[in-house]
Amino acid sequence: MARDDYGEFGGNGSVEWTIDVDDATRAESKRKVDSPRGYIQSGRDEKGDPAKGDHFRVSVKAPEGMSAEQFRAELTGRLLIDNARKTVYFYLAIEKEKPGQIRISWPYDPDTVKKETQPGPTGS
Repeated sequence: MARDDYGEFGGNGSVEWTIDVDDATRAESKRKVDSPRGYIQSGRDEKGDPAKGDHFRVSVKAPEGMSAEQFRAELTGRLLIDNARKTVYFYLAIEKEKPGQIRISWPYDPDTVKKETQPGPTGS
């Protein structure tokens, strides 16, 4: 099975990020004009095909002192909605020494998504 491509974000004294892709057709890092230490970074990875029904997987590590099940239960009540932007979001404290706190990985085909989201050992 091929390795997924991903982006990770988290705390490590500040905020740290990593983007790891195998099929990039574009990658840029530009200085911001209005901020002496600012950058805008962007790129394109050829993996992940909307026409095939590929998905992102968004994973968030449970906060310190909380199990994954406790976090899931609490998170349900913390989801916020922005109807104008058609967005669901939540706030998550930046934790020290947790660089992989948020991970977005791709591509996941529809069969994998269906299997992982069914009740049972891997989807519950």
